[in-house]
Formats: sequence, C-alpha cells, structure tokens
Amino acid sequence: MQNAFAKHGIDKLAPVERLVKCKFQDNLEFMQWMKRYWDQNFPGGDYNCNERRTSKGGGRSTPAGARPVTLKKPGMPASTGGAAIRNRTPTNPPNAAGGSSLVTIQLQNQVTELQESILGLEKERDFYFSKLRDIELVLQEHGEEVERSEVLQDIQKILYSTEACLLQAILHANSVGGL
Repeated sequence: MQNAFAKHGIDKLAPVERLVKCKFQDNLEFMQWMKRYWDQNFPGGDYNCNERRTSKGGGRSTPAGARPVTLKKPGMPASTGGAAIRNRTPTNPPNAAGGSSLVTIQLQNQVTELQESILGLEKERDFYFSKLRDIELVLQEHGEEVERSEVLQDIQKILYSTEACLLQAILHANSVGGL
C-alpha cells in the first residue's frame, strides 16, 4: 500500500500493521483520512466511462516495425497502467469569478475540519451522557439511602435539574457567596 501511495505522490504513511489488526478505531481513522484526501483531490462531477473514453479519441496505429515512443516527465515515475496520477490540488476549469475555486477548496477543507470536530464533540457528549446515566442508575438502586443523605439528594437535584434551574442556582450561589 505504501508503494502505491509513493507512486501517486501521496506523503501519508499507511499504518498497515495497525490496519491488519482490524481494530475499529484505527480503521475508522484511516478511512476518515482517505475520505478527506478524496474530497480535497477529486475534481468533482459525475463519472461517465463512455464519455471519458470517446473524449480521449484513439491513438494512430503505429507502422509495422516502428517502436512506440514513451515520454516521461522529469521527476515523475513511469506509469504502468491503471489509474492516472492526480495532482495534489484539483484542476477545476477556471470560473468566471477567477479565484473562486481556491475559495471553494478552502471552504471544503473548513467544512471537513468542522465535520471532524462535530464527530469528536458528539463522541464526547455521548461519553458524558453515559456517565450521567450510570450515576442515575446508582441513585435509583439506592433509593432509601438517597432520602437519608443530603449529599445524594443534592446530586439527584443536579442530575434532574433543567438549565433554567441551574442558572437560578448559580445566580443564587453568586449572590450568597458574594462573587
């Protein structure tokens, strides 16, 4: 896999050892990176194989005995077939607005970063929600003890309070405490 990345000019080190272990988090992170790379480098548009083939035309047949000439760009590996080598930046046709393709790319990158941030925040939210749920279950299991303990009653009040109640409690604490 690393050789294929190097062949196409991708600088990412593929963590093959971690991917082979089939751990969900490692594979998810790699696929998220792969999706982000695709979004940044794919020029967009629908793929139509027939149109793509006809737009290329065909090459002229070579006369008998003539050897085909292959041109190689300096610094680029020779292609052995397969997928075409893509540039790091997508080549979109120029727009009437001039630099809007650069702005579009920057906005797409920003959207991708924000989506990754949202995923992280959702995981964090779910983590803390599960902790609160565990606390609630413990309080429910020890119902009689909650009635006797002021600390457990305070914890239960906090757990079941709404945002408005929480704001009132904070304001009350600030006014009493002199903060």
